[in-house]
Amino acid sequence: LRRPHYYSLEPMQLGAPRAFWWGCFVLLPLFCGVDTRWLKGDAGDEALVIGEKQIGLDANLAELGLQDVPAQEAGEDLFKAMADFVDPATYSLSEHFATTDDGYILRLFRMHLKQGAAPDTSAEVAAASDPQDRPVVFLQHALLDSSIGWVMLGAGRAPAFTLADAGYDVWMGNVRGNRFSRNHTTLDPGTQPRFWSFSWDHHAQHDLPASIQAVIDATGADSLQYIGYSQGTMMMLGGLAYGDPVLTSRVSLAVLLAPVAFTSHITSSAFTGAARAKMAERLARYGFSEFGGHDPRSASVAHRVCSAFSYPCLKWLQLLCGANPQPGGNLAKSAVANLFTLMPAGTSIQNMAHWGQGVRAADDPLAVGPTMYDYGTACLAPDGAALPCNQAAYGQDAPPQYDLRTITTPVALFTGGHDTLSDPQDVLRLIDLLPDATLVHHTHIDEYAHLDFGVGEDAYQRLYPLVLQLLQQRGGVRASATHPTAAA
Repeated sequence: LRRPHYYSLEPMQLGAPRAFWWGCFVLLPLFCGVDTRWLKGDAGDEALVIGEKQIGLDANLAELGLQDVPAQEAGEDLFKAMADFVDPATYSLSEHFATTDDGYILRLFRMHLKQGAAPDTSAEVAAASDPQDRPVVFLQHALLDSSIGWVMLGAGRAPAFTLADAGYDVWMGNVRGNRFSRNHTTLDPGTQPRFWSFSWDHHAQHDLPASIQAVIDATGADSLQYIGYSQGTMMMLGGLAYGDPVLTSRVSLAVLLAPVAFTSHITSSAFTGAARAKMAERLARYGFSEFGGHDPRSASVAHRVCSAFSYPCLKWLQLLCGANPQPGGNLAKSAVANLFTLMPAGTSIQNMAHWGQGVRAADDPLAVGPTMYDYGTACLAPDGAALPCNQAAYGQDAPPQYDLRTITTPVALFTGGHDTLSDPQDVLRLIDLLPDATLVHHTHIDEYAHLDFGVGEDAYQRLYPLVLQLLQQRGGVRASATHPTAAA
């Protein structure tokens, strides 16, 4: 049984204009990370797939028993936003939907090689087998990111294509509130602030289990392998430590890129400055509930500016996320303009506040894991009205911690020495807490900063083959082993 929900930061008004949020990302960002027609469906107790559309097919949602309601942005086709990065002659791309147990409708994308197709980058690979027989891998994006981050660099370079070319059935998730998952069975994100009453706790305890179960239901697989990036790593660590039965029974291996569990040693000045100033809490007091909603008009301007003047855009990203020390850095040339175009993809003010709480937290050597959202101890307002508080949410004055020592699912870490968001000191605390039988692999690339794992110029040569090799070696089989440590 899941805990009942208690919503904080209410009452709140609608989010600020999207152009304002894009400006916040450029001027006062909290994080780095990188769209949606809304759907309506019935929420059940279990996750389920409620729709699908294939490239080249004119799917009619009414035929699926769904109500097609207006897009987040007038005229915006969110399937096309993802499909623009995928060659339909080589890869099959479809969209699916999962409903969480608290009513959020999440958009998932599925991609694999078409039968008989062979990508230019690895012509020896042929997709002759039925997609249902392929090994399944699930990819979860970073904060303020979306599924586009896994395909943005294109075939031969982006991680989703590396996996598809190797014969994997690749699924990409989107958390509640981002560009692709702004829908709920009863709540309207545009008029009901309660929609935005969530933090990464909800991503870990609800979004991820619902998404994984939807993939299991669609593929018939007994288990799958998982790759998370930044916030996607915290979601999996939190979900496993929380003991969610879907995650603990269905995930055979969790590969964590730029892993984040503890955040007290983050050295990004932009990030820590905003967190210590309690920027998210201040915005909440002014009535904001959404943070970083995608704005196509601002994104278009950003693309033109950063295409013409890439150097200042690159330096800002490096200030935020750390810089690879090699001359000129290591970000793929096309990534700079695209990152400013596709980010931020949206989240809640409460989620940003939760991240800020982690940054401000004291470096407690007795901590066993990251802390759940702190609602505070005040349960009554001055007028006697009930307030969200820790006692109501957790039955205790202090928020609980996710006990990383309890995780038994095999975990593999890929870390960087110049990552200012996944700081090496915080990573060491994570390693110390994970059981030896759980941490089955650790690759450390000393020059890598946070963005190198997602859009590094050499990641397709230096990083992704190592990840692919690990997935193939583990083969989806759950097993205990002492962890080899490799330096790349």
